[in-house]
Amino acid sequence: MPFIAKNKQTGDRVNILEYQNPREEFQKGDLVCLFCDGELIIVAGFVRMKHFRHRQNSPCKSDYGRHPESYEHLFFKKLLSEKLSQESSEYLNAEPILEYPIPEAKRIADIAFQFPNGWLVVHEVQLSSITTEELQKCVV
Repeated sequence: MPFIAKNKQTGDRVNILEYQNPREEFQKGDLVCLFCDGELIIVAGFVRMKHFRHRQNSPCKSDYGRHPESYEHLFFKKLLSEKLSQESSEYLNAEPILEYPIPEAKRIADIAFQFPNGWLVVHEVQLSSITTEELQKCVV
C-alpha cells in the first residue's frame, strides 16, 4: 500500500498524503507505480488511510522486495516522516522522502531524509515479519 505514485505525464512523485481529496485532483490513468509503471488506483475512504494500490488483477511487476504493509505500518511511516523533521534539530533542514528506492539492493526504504550536504539517512518502520538476516542483506 504505497503513499507515493508517479504522475504519468510529468514524472513527478505524488504523495497522496498531501492531497485533501486526491480523487478530485487526479483522473483515472494519471498515476502509475514508481517501480513498474503499472496503473495505480486511489484508495481513500472513511475506514482506511488513503493510499495507492495496483488494480486487483495487475500486481506490481517490479523486482524490488516488497512486503504487505498494515495500517499501523503506514501510520508510523507518516508519523515518523512528519515528526522527526519537526522535532529533531538534526533533521530540521532534511527533506523526508517516503518510499525511497535503493536500486543496488532492490529494496524500498520506508523513509529517507536527504540533507543539504547530500547525506542520506534511511529509517525503516519495522512492523513486519522481515528477519534481521533479510535486513542485513540490504546493507549497501
